[in-house]
Amino acid sequence: MNMNTTKPTFTIDQVAMRITNSSAVRHIFWKLIDEVMAENPTFTEDNSDEVLTELAFKLNNLAYDIETSDAHDEHHKTTTKHSQYQRAVFQLKNDLSDLGYRG
Repeated sequence: MNMNTTKPTFTIDQVAMRITNSSAVRHIFWKLIDEVMAENPTFTEDNSDEVLTELAFKLNNLAYDIETSDAHDEHHKTTTKHSQYQRAVFQLKNDLSDLGYRG
């Protein structure tokens, strides 16, 4: 039995169509895809699984940073833009996790 069949393989565009339809979520998705591709020049659409797995790792790191941010940042946490960003990061992380990309 092939153990690799537990994680579905999607193209980047297929994942983009399956994530939450929110401009903030989509903005973060494409921004991080661009970062992952820039940091890993060997990544292409042909190895989208690696790209998406790396994206999931980045999102886990962002979520961890948000959860563990210092108390003196409390002022920033209450701004609308910041809270929208936080919600979008967590939503995208959940969307990718639902698709099998947990980082």
